[in-house]
Amino acid sequence: MLVPTVQFVLLYMLKVLFGGQSMNELPRWLFSNVALMELVGFNARQVEEGLTKRGDAQRTSKQKQGPLSPQCLADNISKLTAEQLERLFNQMVQCVVRWGLLDGQRIGALDGSKLPTPKSYAGCGKLKQTRSVKVKGQKERATEEYYLYGWKVLALIDVPMRLPLAMKVVKIQEYEGRWLVPLLAQAQENRGQRGHISTIVIDRGYLDGEDLWQVHRQRIIFVVVGKAHMAVTQDAQALAKGERGQVRERVVRHGHGKTAREERLRTELVGIEGLTTYDAYGDPEQTQYAHRRDYQGQPINAVVVRRWDNRVPATDGTVYLTNGSVRDPFVVFDRYDGRWVIENGLFKEGKYPWHLGRFPKRTEAAVVVHVHFTEAFHGPVYRLSLVASSTGYCSQAADREPSQFEYHTAEG
Repeated sequence: MLVPTVQFVLLYMLKVLFGGQSMNELPRWLFSNVALMELVGFNARQVEEGLTKRGDAQRTSKQKQGPLSPQCLADNISKLTAEQLERLFNQMVQCVVRWGLLDGQRIGALDGSKLPTPKSYAGCGKLKQTRSVKVKGQKERATEEYYLYGWKVLALIDVPMRLPLAMKVVKIQEYEGRWLVPLLAQAQENRGQRGHISTIVIDRGYLDGEDLWQVHRQRIIFVVVGKAHMAVTQDAQALAKGERGQVRERVVRHGHGKTAREERLRTELVGIEGLTTYDAYGDPEQTQYAHRRDYQGQPINAVVVRRWDNRVPATDGTVYLTNGSVRDPFVVFDRYDGRWVIENGLFKEGKYPWHLGRFPKRTEAAVVVHVHFTEAFHGPVYRLSLVASSTGYCSQAADREPSQFEYHTAEG
């Protein structure tokens, strides 16, 4: 054991922060950089000659680049367990909270993103899907089944700051809905007494009545899109036809100069209160009698979109289900827009330019390590928390001014 674990961790942190796409490019721009390697804990002689002389007799022309090889870093960093990585991630979130960046009532968003891999990856999941294919000589497209291999990352983020508060890496075929309550509980624990998630927006994948009832019991407002075949969705659409909607208009300018024109976009919403036809919404002791004729579910509110920027939906309109007030349906409508932050700001940016899908090895452990490191440093605030945790003053950060911090480094 010539290299301490902390040096492997710091090396992989630099690889993620610098946007390294491949492990094989590390010797050229990282391992051979004397200044950076000295910051990590290596000296100039180790960078020049390596840590050992093993294999020197077989070298003919290619010189050593750094104290270790990319394979050595990949093998050792993959020895970290999922529990260790989750603890590291949660402690970094708690460090950011101590800086006072996430105080007060916050809006959260929860979603998942697939990380497809070849089926040669050890321990990967397997998900059956269908796709439309064109058949030669036929006008109509046919449907075929195929398998998607890999993993899935689930993340709960703070919408205003765009920072992840809790995350989980699961197999690609895993049902996302079962992680709504655990991830929400972990995010609340990471926030401690400094703040509270008051609203959470989720998509149809987390539409489970018993879980939503637990969220309601915690006095957290949820906003989720209802499925078309649900009775509560159809009832909300039917009731909205006879109600007067609330309208919001905005003017959009197109073109420039003499060809410029203005377009008035109209959005019309209807709020429906007290729907009781969501049979799965409630305690398990109550919902088990949903098949009875006299059963009445817990009341839930809905917002029906009858027109969105002048576009009239082909069906009876999108329905948002919520336990919050719908007196002003545009409050619910605008809250749900926070989901684009996690889709475009976290996952899309995470896959490029942060290379979320480029793993150091073809193993499950390497995938879990890479996802946790990438999401932990996906944002400048997390880089700031890294400085705080490495210098040893993050625990006092909440009670001291920035000018009072004493910077020091630890040997080894």
